[in-house]
Amino acid sequence: LRCDVNVSVHRPHEPLGVRCELKNLTSIRFLMAAIDAEVARQIDRLASDQRITQETRGYDAAYVDEHRATLPELPDARKQRFMRDYGLSVEECNTLFMEPLADVYFEQEACGSSMAIIINIRIVNELMGRLNGCHLPFSENPVSVEQLRSILVALHNEKISGKLAKKILQCMIVDRDTRDAEAIAAAHGWSEIRDASQLEALCRELVANHADEVEQVRQGNKRLFGWFV
Repeated sequence: LRCDVNVSVHRPHEPLGVRCELKNLTSIRFLMAAIDAEVARQIDRLASDQRITQETRGYDAAYVDEHRATLPELPDARKQRFMRDYGLSVEECNTLFMEPLADVYFEQEACGSSMAIIINIRIVNELMGRLNGCHLPFSENPVSVEQLRSILVALHNEKISGKLAKKILQCMIVDRDTRDAEAIAAAHGWSEIRDASQLEALCRELVANHADEVEQVRQGNKRLFGWFV
């Protein structure tokens, strides 16, 4: 076997990058190693604001084998590891890796918590979605890893509901509130009541204080159910 390969890199949704040709690769193993090494080289240059020049390059298998351990983790390998280690789906992984630094933030959070499934959902579906809604790139994310972890812990311990978690996250992003989840909830008077007797007492009080609305519901006005909630 003897073959050549052209390699270029580019960020998602950007034009294709400048390609470099690798010549005289003599095995499938060398081919794969050469591509990995060239991808890493080009990413490293672009990350350092250096240009990629179109050129023909040789491949020194011994050199690459010697320095393979020092190469940065490549995006595809990193995605595979995240799916394997943290249980992310392909879609969640693709969403996470669209934003620079989001994967680093995610891994810092995941390493500090055992609630992997909750983390995946909150990071991918909530934090990134709300940042996008505020037109903030992830590099300007104001929510610290510790703050996000406090939300997850409060959820896990049933101190707050999912609805309150979203409101707290919004405070952290929009108001730049640097307190943890429970402190923010306490400051706003938000709490989760789970005692059945307390809930029943509140419901009875609500019904007693709104006799007109109760009568309308009894007469078939189902729209008022939402008002009571």
